Amino acid sequence: MHTIPTSLQGLRMEIGKGSVSIELSGMATVAAPMLLSILLIGAVYANPENSQARKSFKGYQVLSVRAENEMQIEYLNLLQQGPEIDFFQIPSLVQRTDILVPPTKLKEIKKSLRKMRMPYEVINQDIETTIERERQQIRGKAANDIWTNYLMWENFELWLQERSQSYSNMIQLKSIGKSREGKDIWQVKVAANANDAKKPAMYVECLAHAREWITGSVCLGSIDILTTNYGKSGSLGDQATLMLNKFDWYFIPMMNPDGYNFTKVNRLWRKNRKSNVVSSCPGVDLNRNFAADWGGAGSSSNWCSDTYRGDSANSEPEAQAVIAAVAEAGDVRSYLSIHSYSQLLLVPHAYAAIKAPDYNELKNVGDIAMLALRQVNGVNFQVGHGPEILYAASGGAFDYFKLNGVKYCYVYELRPSSGSGTDGFILPASQIDPSIRETFASFFSFADQIPA
Repeated sequence: MHTIPTSLQGLRMEIGKGSVSIELSGMATVAAPMLLSILLIGAVYANPENSQARKSFKGYQVLSVRAENEMQIEYLNLLQQGPEIDFFQIPSLVQRTDILVPPTKLKEIKKSLRKMRMPYEVINQDIETTIERERQQIRGKAANDIWTNYLMWENFELWLQERSQSYSNMIQLKSIGKSREGKDIWQVKVAANANDAKKPAMYVECLAHAREWITGSVCLGSIDILTTNYGKSGSLGDQATLMLNKFDWYFIPMMNPDGYNFTKVNRLWRKNRKSNVVSSCPGVDLNRNFAADWGGAGSSSNWCSDTYRGDSANSEPEAQAVIAAVAEAGDVRSYLSIHSYSQLLLVPHAYAAIKAPDYNELKNVGDIAMLALRQVNGVNFQVGHGPEILYAASGGAFDYFKLNGVKYCYVYELRPSSGSGTDGFILPASQIDPSIRETFASFFSFADQIPA
């Protein structure tokens, strides 16, 4: 039984296209399965995410709110189950939550936030305008320019292939598996000499969440820096040389190729493209699918949720491919899972209040790495335990590998900070270059600190 706090009684929530509603007035409790089924029915009719027509976000606003007590968290968690309402962060007491609200729900949501005494700030008046600006910028730039442009799926693959051919002595490009739709999941091994015996490995994974475009750019940019600067003089040359003399670097620059390709249709798509029982609600959140307290905090059993965890642990071919690839790499010293946004570095474990036994050591290493990051552009990243500085989230890749013997595991949440009034997932292309450079500086710091 799910108890609705007294302060939530009296709230009215419209679901779908106005055809279904939940009246909480006078209700002390609501059976959780019944509540979810009502929300799901609304989502089936209101959220057809299997369409190939480009989704317009005209009139959608981003509201930034901060919860100050558990009842407000309960309200946000309930609100999160509604169709067409997209939470960019899971509600928590430690940071602001940015919420994408369609124009048909704005009046109702703003009214209910006021009723809950939750001040909100409109940080984006019309996110479609932001998306269209980004689309125009992409059209006006070279298709292979990774430093000032976001590459679409086809050009992303082409860049990897061309780079592996140009640096065949340093790069091994390998498909580690196929996605749900049959696309290759590429792994890029960068080594001082690709034909030498294996060194201990550093693993970097990007684009598990499709809409987090900046993460893919960071992977590509890091590959670029390593290959073009190894053995050369200067600061980047010194860094690349140390990094490759000490470790082999493995990048999965696009863990979720189906979802990433689908962002051409729906720019804010997050999950993969698995067909679910409810055909209008496809996809699994790959970073909730790993066998690390699978099904626990911060994940959902609702197919329509952005944090839907899948049918079972490690059920998705993308997750299976990464697990097998890391096992094949052998002596993996670090697994870095790159996400956006909030400007954080998370230290295991994310799924519970229990910290990893070596948490203090890992945090100290992370603190030094984020100091190196900050020295590049002055951007500050907070380091800490996920449930304390962000939220609890089960089923994450970095927790899976931490639990399976990889010592130095971290999650990055790249630019911008939450609630900052910037564009969130639609990070301007002007920030690609600085994001790559500052993140690479932290990669070097990790390589410098972690023993081979």
